[in-house]
Amino acid sequence: MLRTLLVLDADGHLRDGSALWAAAGHDWSAPGDAPRRLAFSCVSPRPEAPDEASSWAPWSPAARAEFLGRCDEADDVFRAEGKMLCLVPRASDPLSDVPGVLTFVRQRSQSNVRIVLDPVLLLVESMLKTADDHLGRAILAIGPMPGVEALLLRNVSRAPDGALRPAPLSEPGGLLRPECFRELLLELARVEQSSVSRVPVGVMAEDLGLVRGWLGDVLGA
Repeated sequence: MLRTLLVLDADGHLRDGSALWAAAGHDWSAPGDAPRRLAFSCVSPRPEAPDEASSWAPWSPAARAEFLGRCDEADDVFRAEGKMLCLVPRASDPLSDVPGVLTFVRQRSQSNVRIVLDPVLLLVESMLKTADDHLGRAILAIGPMPGVEALLLRNVSRAPDGALRPAPLSEPGGLLRPECFRELLLELARVEQSSVSRVPVGVMAEDLGLVRGWLGDVLGA
C-alpha cells in the first residue's frame, strides 16, 4: 500500500490535495467542514479556577488530570460530530515524552482523540547531542501505534532568541541530519510490514521533492 504524503502549509493545515485538517493551534472545538482538528496537547486552568494558575506546571498532577478530563470531554464531542481531534504532543505540555504518548495511545486506541506525532517537538536543548536516538525512539515506538493519525517530519533551527523552532528538513541552518529521517522512514517501513496500512507522513511544502524521493527510492512507495 502506498504511503500517504500530507503537506503542512503556511496556515498550519495538513493537506492531501484539499484541506483535510483544521489548522493547528490551541482550539479543541470540533471543526466546521474539516473531518479533523489539529491541536496542541496543552491545557490551561478553567476560567472558574484562576487561582490555580500559579501552580499550573505542565507536568503537575492538576495539569495532567485536567488534560485527561478534557480529552474525555472532547472524545464525546468529536464522536458525536463524527470527527477526530488530533493532538500534537510537545515537551512543554502534559503529553510531553515517548512513554507518556505510548500510554495515551494504548489507553485510547478506540477514542476519537488521536495523536499526530511531530517528534522534533519532543526535543529539548539537552537532547540535541543524541537527537538521532531520541527521534528513533519516538518514530519507531509511536509511529506504528493505532491511534496515530500522522507523522510529521521537520528539522529544528534556532530562533533569534536562541530557542528551538521547527524548520524544513532541508533548512541550511537545521540542527538535525535530514538523512536521519530517511533512515528512520526505512526502518519504520520494516516495522509496518505486518500492518494493513502505513501512518501518513506530513512534511512542509519545501520538503515535498526531498521526501517524495525518499518514499520512492527507499520505501518503494
